[in-house]
Amino acid sequence: MIKPLKISSLGFCRALFIFLLIMFLYNADSQAVSTHFFTQSSSAGFDQGKKNLVSLVNDGITLSPNLNLIKGMEEPYVWCLTTDKYDNVYIGTGDPGSVYKLSPTGDLTLLHKFQELYVQSLAVSSTGYIFVGTSPQGVIYKITPWREVIMVCDLPDSYVWRLKFDGADRLYAATGPEGRIYRISENGEVTVFYDSPQSHVLDMTIDKENNLYACSEPDGLIYKLTPDGKAFVIYDAEEGEIHCLSIDSAGDLYAGTASGAHPQLPVTPPAPPTIPPLEPLLSTETIQLKETDPLQQEFQPVPRPPSGPALKPPYQPPPYTGAMKVTNVVYKIMPDGIIKKVLVVKDGLILALYTDEDNNTYAGTGNKAELYKIDKDENVITLLETEESQVLSLTSTRQRGLFFGTGNEGNLYELSRTYAEKGNFESSVLDANIHSSWGNISWDADVPEGTAITIATRTGNSEKPDNTWSEWSAGRASGEKIESPTARFVQYRATLSAALSNAIPLLKSVSLAYLPQNQPPEITSLTVDQEHALKPGKKVQYGDRHMPPKQADIRGTAGENVSGKPPEARKTPSPGTKSIQWQAADPNGDNMSFTLYYKGVKERTWKFLQKETEKSSYLWQTTRVPDGEYLVKLVATDSPDNPPEVALSTEEITQAFIVDNTRPKITNLTVSASRHKRASVEGLVADELSNISKLQYSVDAGDWIGIFPEDKIFDAREESFRFTVEGLAPGEHTIVINTADEEGNIGSGKVLVEISD
Repeated sequence: MIKPLKISSLGFCRALFIFLLIMFLYNADSQAVSTHFFTQSSSAGFDQGKKNLVSLVNDGITLSPNLNLIKGMEEPYVWCLTTDKYDNVYIGTGDPGSVYKLSPTGDLTLLHKFQELYVQSLAVSSTGYIFVGTSPQGVIYKITPWREVIMVCDLPDSYVWRLKFDGADRLYAATGPEGRIYRISENGEVTVFYDSPQSHVLDMTIDKENNLYACSEPDGLIYKLTPDGKAFVIYDAEEGEIHCLSIDSAGDLYAGTASGAHPQLPVTPPAPPTIPPLEPLLSTETIQLKETDPLQQEFQPVPRPPSGPALKPPYQPPPYTGAMKVTNVVYKIMPDGIIKKVLVVKDGLILALYTDEDNNTYAGTGNKAELYKIDKDENVITLLETEESQVLSLTSTRQRGLFFGTGNEGNLYELSRTYAEKGNFESSVLDANIHSSWGNISWDADVPEGTAITIATRTGNSEKPDNTWSEWSAGRASGEKIESPTARFVQYRATLSAALSNAIPLLKSVSLAYLPQNQPPEITSLTVDQEHALKPGKKVQYGDRHMPPKQADIRGTAGENVSGKPPEARKTPSPGTKSIQWQAADPNGDNMSFTLYYKGVKERTWKFLQKETEKSSYLWQTTRVPDGEYLVKLVATDSPDNPPEVALSTEEITQAFIVDNTRPKITNLTVSASRHKRASVEGLVADELSNISKLQYSVDAGDWIGIFPEDKIFDAREESFRFTVEGLAPGEHTIVINTADEEGNIGSGKVLVEISD
């Protein structure tokens, strides 16, 4: 049996005292170390880094799905993608406008290269015909299953932004710059289905009831149009451009914004002054109308006039180029009217949306080409980032998965259902603000068997990494010391790998320890009686030479105003005191203490005024020292937070200032009376050290009246004065003269005058 341990009350007190002492010493030491940490975790913390074959999920970073490049296209933009019921993928490109077919087995075939610059939209009918919307001439073509090309119609609009079939196999075309939606019937008739007040209708999607949803610019409106053409605005976004739409099986509508761009195509040579006839635009080798074409009778080509009509609206400057300093979003609009922001993209555009059969919605962005996945529970995953500028188009097939097309450069990628074997995440540049040494790097991660995570670092002293930075270190395991050189800036690169595709690692958080090099405190302001004392050599200036200055108007040299407010006027000094004030900051954030010294200008030894105070002001009683010129020295140290061998200090010395506690003297006073009830007074006022700053007189204890010196300006230690008193009654009068120097010392004198009857 284990007996309980008995401790006497005295023993308990001793133990408690020792414990508290240890904790005190530990805390004091830990504060002195001042170790700092960079910590990044979750999708928000990792958002600013560069991703290569890694995905950003809610819990952190993991390997992305494999990315397969489909080779064989040379155009700079993959504008649109669509599929048919056989899992063929159709690709619309520019410049020039071309249509490709990618078979389920991966064979890429060029179906047709148009003389139009861009194939902007594609749609496949239930009978397998491919409809092609082109720009900038607004011509719609169809490609038959046997690869014949027929012009369906030549619209009066420049841009055919989107083609879409509804459940009844009726074709709709969204256009610009007049904001029209056209319906093209089975017999080939083209009618305006809806003429919106917007400039561009940029995208469309259709629900199970054949209601059409359309998005627009410049007012950011989303329309719902019933099959009979009745329009209703379901959302007016704060952004000016709703660029793309998709809808899931539950009827939830997703809308992506692209404010900060203009819905126009890249710069290309302008269109010719006339629209040429049909024949030169199409290849005579491929356009051969056959009687067996099942749609030949349904869609009669709209012939172009033999002579060129007036030009369509001209090309505009390009969108989607350069850095975007705007925020765009994906809205989720539910059937009950609830609207949510499910994705927010800073400094980018939402350029493509696609919702798959599992109600996962994918969003492509520019000008940083990233691909996001929004699942049905509204969780957001950053699937990948590519080197191209934009993700412009999205689609998927049952057999192979998701495809996306890019711009600048124009490529087609397949997102595989298996994961990449290796990927890396490069953090944003981390700024320690001060030259620092590095400690350990550690992380929290799930690392299944057969997977691994290592992290390398590099450092430098320029904000943007360049060839002056150190090389990447070797990959370190969690908890190992960083071997990169001391510097101000640091980056880390996490490499994730997996030998088997059925298990992948997850990096949840990264912590990097660093110790900033200790920096001395900085004294930013040191004043004596509110006169800035860090910039010697400036003379005291006074007010208007033509007006007698008030005491409150007398100022010292203006110093830096840390608070950003205008410097205040110097207050009237209190005789026998000097108000010393200072401001200081420590770059490391350490606590500081201050020591004040003084000495006469001609002395060599500093004397203490105040030792190791944490305050920022001191009132010096100067009556204990003789009059004369003095200096004050302030020493600031970070010793409260650092051991003696590490603590640093800095000091500042004021410019010379006067200590003057002696009153000015009034001498040579004379008075003369006249028969006109008038008395004239003159005299001399002088001070040993300070300039005279005020003169005033009072008759028979009446109100004080200010006067000028004879030279009309207070600028010397000796001033002569003369004044006349009017309206004196007969009899004796006492005239008192009062004077003050710059230090607030007051002197006085008086004269008696007899006014006769």
